[in-house]
Amino acid sequence: MIGWFPLTALGWLAESIMVAFVGKAVDRAVQQFGEQHGVEDDLEKLKDSLDHARFTISTIERLRIKDEGLQKRLKELLIRLKNAAYDADDLLDEFQYRILKQQIEQQGDEAGNRASSSSYSTPPPSKRTKTSFSSISTSGDDDDDDVQRIRKIKGRLDDYSAALEEIYSSLGAEDDRGKKQLVSSTSRQTSSFSTEPQLFGRDKELQELKDLLFKPAVASEFGQSGVAVLSIYGMGGIGKTTLAQEVFNDSSVKKYFKLRIWVCVSENFCTDRLTREIIEYATKKKCDLTNFAALQVALKEKITPKRFLLVLDDVWNEDRHKWESLCAPLRSGKPGSKILVTTRSRKIAKMVGDVDAIHLQGLDEESFWEFFKKCAFGCSNSGFHHPHMEAMAKKMTCKLKGLPLAAKTLGGLLSMKLDEQYWESILDSEIWQLPQEENGIMPVLQLSYQNLPPHLKQCFAFCSLFPKDYKFSESELIGIWIAEGFIVPRGSTRMEELGSNYFHELVNRSFIQKSKDREFIMHDLIHDLAELVSLGESYRIEKGKSHNIPSTIRQLSIYIEEEGIETRLLTEFSHCDKLRTLLLERFASMSFNFDCSVLERFKNIHVLVLKWCSLKELPDSIGKLIHLRYLDLSNNEGIRWLPESLCDLYNLQTLILRYCFNLKCLPHGMMKLINLRNLYGVDMFIPEITEIGKLTSLQNLHAFKVTKDNGHKLVELKGLNQLRGFLCITNLENVENKDEAHIASLKSKEHLDELVLEWTSLQESDSDVNLHISEQVLEGLQPHHNLQRLTIRGYNGARPPNWLHEQVYSRLESLRLENYKRWNDLSAIGQLSQLKSLSLVRIPVQTKNIHKLFDPKICKFFSQLENLVLEGITMLEDLPNLGQLPCLTYICIQSLLGVKKIGDKFFAMTEEGSCFPRLRTLRFTEMPAWEEFYGSDDRNLFPCLEYLHISKCQKLKMLPPLPPSIRSLDLNDVGLVDCPRFWKAIDELLLPHHLLQIDIQKCEQLLWVPVKRLKELTSLWSLSIKDCPKLMSKTPDKYIDFQLPPSITDLCFSDCGNLFKSLPGCLHNLTSLTSLSISKCPNLVSLPVEPSLRLTHLEIQNCNELRSVEGLPIKNLEVLKIKGCPKLLLPQTEKLPVLELEIDDTAFMKQPLIKNSLSSVFGLTISSSREAVMFEGEDQESLQSLTSLHVFNFSDCKNLQSLPAKLYTLKSLQFLVIYNCPQIQSLPEKGLPPSLAHINFKGCDQALEQQLVRHLAEIKKS
Repeated sequence: MIGWFPLTALGWLAESIMVAFVGKAVDRAVQQFGEQHGVEDDLEKLKDSLDHARFTISTIERLRIKDEGLQKRLKELLIRLKNAAYDADDLLDEFQYRILKQQIEQQGDEAGNRASSSSYSTPPPSKRTKTSFSSISTSGDDDDDDVQRIRKIKGRLDDYSAALEEIYSSLGAEDDRGKKQLVSSTSRQTSSFSTEPQLFGRDKELQELKDLLFKPAVASEFGQSGVAVLSIYGMGGIGKTTLAQEVFNDSSVKKYFKLRIWVCVSENFCTDRLTREIIEYATKKKCDLTNFAALQVALKEKITPKRFLLVLDDVWNEDRHKWESLCAPLRSGKPGSKILVTTRSRKIAKMVGDVDAIHLQGLDEESFWEFFKKCAFGCSNSGFHHPHMEAMAKKMTCKLKGLPLAAKTLGGLLSMKLDEQYWESILDSEIWQLPQEENGIMPVLQLSYQNLPPHLKQCFAFCSLFPKDYKFSESELIGIWIAEGFIVPRGSTRMEELGSNYFHELVNRSFIQKSKDREFIMHDLIHDLAELVSLGESYRIEKGKSHNIPSTIRQLSIYIEEEGIETRLLTEFSHCDKLRTLLLERFASMSFNFDCSVLERFKNIHVLVLKWCSLKELPDSIGKLIHLRYLDLSNNEGIRWLPESLCDLYNLQTLILRYCFNLKCLPHGMMKLINLRNLYGVDMFIPEITEIGKLTSLQNLHAFKVTKDNGHKLVELKGLNQLRGFLCITNLENVENKDEAHIASLKSKEHLDELVLEWTSLQESDSDVNLHISEQVLEGLQPHHNLQRLTIRGYNGARPPNWLHEQVYSRLESLRLENYKRWNDLSAIGQLSQLKSLSLVRIPVQTKNIHKLFDPKICKFFSQLENLVLEGITMLEDLPNLGQLPCLTYICIQSLLGVKKIGDKFFAMTEEGSCFPRLRTLRFTEMPAWEEFYGSDDRNLFPCLEYLHISKCQKLKMLPPLPPSIRSLDLNDVGLVDCPRFWKAIDELLLPHHLLQIDIQKCEQLLWVPVKRLKELTSLWSLSIKDCPKLMSKTPDKYIDFQLPPSITDLCFSDCGNLFKSLPGCLHNLTSLTSLSISKCPNLVSLPVEPSLRLTHLEIQNCNELRSVEGLPIKNLEVLKIKGCPKLLLPQTEKLPVLELEIDDTAFMKQPLIKNSLSSVFGLTISSSREAVMFEGEDQESLQSLTSLHVFNFSDCKNLQSLPAKLYTLKSLQFLVIYNCPQIQSLPEKGLPPSLAHINFKGCDQALEQQLVRHLAEIKKS
């Protein structure tokens, strides 16, 4: 059984806590405090006591104590020792804070006595601190008090460590009586014989594994040896060993591998032992060799003659040298031999494997249920005779998330007693609370935890604070770990980088699993393990349950899911005055008002998260929480101001204010938060932070606005060398001289990936003085060579900076030059050999310089270029030869007003004789002079082109043939007469069978589309033709035979000339069609009977003669939009499941079909209505039928005099939109519904807008 485990886990957690605290004891700031206050000797002794306590715990941590009385005593001592360590940490943290306070106050005094500009030549922090300490007198009484506090905590640490050592000694390693009380933990053992008669749900993985085993040529790091390593990884209990046993004993595997060997490796990866065991398994004889070299020779002799399969089960070793040493003699194996490794670690699987590892995950729901039934009911399947018990069993499987060993553990417990009351007790328990043998699921998972390094144990245990299935981000968790002190500093490595290493180590070991792109989650049973190991340390409240919370807990999370529990919650946890973390978050949409006055009791708090707590302000007392490092106030829209005392939190590392929409400004003293690393959600207030340069730990500063005021000049950036990611510096015209640019020292900011340099408004921009200053400033803003993306915008100089010529920018992948006035020579760009993206936007470059830049005879440095944007270059008359760029995948040509034709020069060949060999996307827009686009018909112009977009090119009459690779064709406001043709081979038309989407709009000269060939586009799913009034106007009706492929799902026709005549025929057999939009078809009277359609979206507009849609199957409609169809009568269907309805006349709501469907409508839009009143008199019944309405939109109702009088009766309404309704002057007399949460309005009467603003304010107050 595992009764001993919580005690052992407590030891592991205590050890990991000690590791972090010892690190703080040697912190330089603490040592300086000791020197200043004369307590350095006592601090050194305290460090020694912490270190000794850590060693004592590590000595006993892996031992299982069987005696319950002894367990209780040890648990008590471990808790007391841990609490003493926490008190030591709090004391050391206080000393650090006092140093910071003195330093900041000293800097403030010095700043008042000197000019602001001199503050940027101050010495490094360590030297400044020492100077400031010498000038600050300290009270002797305070020093005596500090000594007493240090010695008292040290005494407690020593006493508890001594008591633990005494118990350990009393167990007596030499004493037989003591050995009975002390049992060392044993390693898990496995063999090739499976304990499972049947393998459930692993057919796919089994076949994949067998295919790899039988594959003769798997690439191997062993070179020509032909021996390859395969690996299976996944969390403990997932079935890795069972799968390996199944394949090991498979008859075809036995036949293929003449020699099969099974070795259980476990935690002790001893190469001597493993080599000996491999020899003994292969020879069936005992091996007495002791010399490792002799063992390897013997192994080589035994395995060379035969093709072998070696299974190394349960590998924990991460030492590559040991692994390679073990495998050295195996390289001589017969070709086709395989080594199969099972491990819990993705890192190990990747290290040893020669092919991608098989990641074993939970069983699918059906297979897991079959396996669980077998475990719980046995072969007799007694569940059929106990239907209620089978229902309970199904509930239990939800907890287990497909983990086979968990099914075996829980099923085994259930099978012992087929009694409903007993099963109910199991169902109500957590897995870790249930009795289990050593091969149960929790001991297996515990082994994974046991093998974690100490620094990862507390990081993992902390995750118990999140609810099950809670999705969290890597950066969020790392920030909290840092604030809690879990990340142990290592040299100059950044804390976030260390935290990321910790995080991904837990991912690799399957403690954390990836959920979505940037989200992670924990398996429910891993979460159970986290709860188990954090007992007494962490506590979680959720689902509104009452709790008896121990006063000694250090971490608490509360997830609010019901209203009216504020008072009870405060009562339940306000006594927990030792809290270091408080996570409080409201989940559901409800009111919850948190009383911040309780925060004063949590004097040791490090992490404070108050999300969705309806906070309106923070108390001034927040500044007394001197240990606080992480503060998240996201989604508190009522907060308008933050107290100035917030700036007394000198230890604060992370401040998050996302979605605090009514926040007016930041406190004035933000520059005092010198440990601030992350500041989120307040980009708009960053320019207000005076002397931001003092925040030298800051890592994210997305925008910096330069002014000429002290405290906001460019030189503030000098010390911000920890900035990373993206930085945009604007208003560079306010930099007065080159020295400011040099002092800003962008060259020192090695962690920046992307930089934007922007001259926003140039005063006297034509003067030679400003020209010269701009050039000098840009020269001084040389970034670090690690930079990957650079944008220079609004530059007024005539020449590029000298640093752009340097080829040291080998990592620069993206360059954007925008809004220049003078810089014309682009030759420097050609030296950026690794450039992948280039954008030239509104710059005064002549045609010859653009052509020179892309001339392969002159510039050979664009071999890596993938994306190219040429926009607004008005002096450019024709495009350069871009076809010869081998890696180009995306081209956007925009607003080139001087280009009239694009021809052979554009289609230049590469050295291999191809043109645009990798181009996927080609966009042309806003080219009013463009008339010709041609290339030779007999060659492959765009062999890989998938997306072609041309818009606002009214003079362009014809396109070259489209390649068969095309997937999307988008033509908008183009002067084409004919639809573009497709490529021809020698005798046949090459149709683009991959074409998915055609969108043709505002091609007013277009006369023809290939109606007879469209049906052959078998992948086409979307066709939209709008505003092409001349289409098919010169084609006789008998030739307008418009047929579409059955793959079409979205179809839209609007003002498409004579093409509408083919509409009845083209709808035939469109079995995939779900969305149909028809507009501006003035002669359309009815639609054909087409029962095969599956419409969920129907939109009909401006079809004045349309009387019926009787033929369309509309019973599944979810979206219905009808406007400008005054004669249309809807069919007499009982009801539609419509969720979104848009009309232009409320009279439609009287038609039986709409009237019967109003109760399901979620969103209603009334647009372009000519009505002066709505929902009055008898029409009020329609309004009151909208019982599910959440969104109500009045748009372009220019005659509407008032909103419906009974609008207040819509109890579900949350969003109200009023757009361009100028005649409405006031809200209804009885107001708006109380459920309303959001109002959007524009183009309304001023009096109405003022009322809406006041109503919005009331909503935000509530």
